Amino acid sequence: MYKFSCKLIGILLIIVLSSIATACSRENNLSDVPAQTNEDALEIMDAAEAETEVKTVEDELEEWIENSKDIFLAQSRELAGKQYFLVTYGRKKSSGYSVEITEIEKLEDHVEVHVTFRQPQETENAETLITYPYALESIDATGLPVKFVVHGAEEYVPQLLEIDYLQPIVAQADGIKIFSPPPGTQVGRRFTVEGIANVVEGNFQYKLTDSFGKTLVAGYSTAAMGDWKYFVLELKIEENLPVGSPLQLVLFTQNAKDGSISEQIILELPFAEI
Repeated sequence: MYKFSCKLIGILLIIVLSSIATACSRENNLSDVPAQTNEDALEIMDAAEAETEVKTVEDELEEWIENSKDIFLAQSRELAGKQYFLVTYGRKKSSGYSVEITEIEKLEDHVEVHVTFRQPQETENAETLITYPYALESIDATGLPVKFVVHGAEEYVPQLLEIDYLQPIVAQADGIKIFSPPPGTQVGRRFTVEGIANVVEGNFQYKLTDSFGKTLVAGYSTAAMGDWKYFVLELKIEENLPVGSPLQLVLFTQNAKDGSISEQIILELPFAEI
């Protein structure tokens, strides 16, 4: 009986000592973890939440105005049950310019938006400064097309064709605006170029060249005259190129009479085999 008790006590002692050793080992392992780990994890979670945060209507409208303010343009879009009308007068170099939406009429088959433009008068002492006049109004969403009726200093306001509203512009000339790709973007053998164009010639040309100036792709696309027409260029590179090879994409217009080039945009786009 005595021997059995001693054995039992010995077993219990071994179990207790093993538990203590395991606890110490865990404590030592935890002490090796950097103190900032939890803080870093919280920062990562906050960043992820910020990226997935849904934009408010106010955010969408602010971005829309910012994307559009440089261009003389009238647009309409629906957001959260409202139909918004944005008219931008473009970049002006003095005070005295203004744009106002004076009336919105919901008719049977369309919405009619009356817009009045004003320019500084000759007798007016306009202040020299950069301004971006615009007007923004809304009504309950109708789902109807919009007709802008112009009054005052302008006879017509350009509109978008084949696209609802303006996207962020990453490169531009007076009559050609590019939405994508941004300059410096790596491109593969197939890639697209998106934007809008409004040129007197009614179309524009493009060419993609390698680092030696050799033309890899060339062609033309239809533009609008007076309005801004959306375009998509589908480009395909057939030649074998080393990864990282610098490419140059040029979009331009060419005068039919003298061959002079204008409205030129140059994008540097490194090649990547993707």
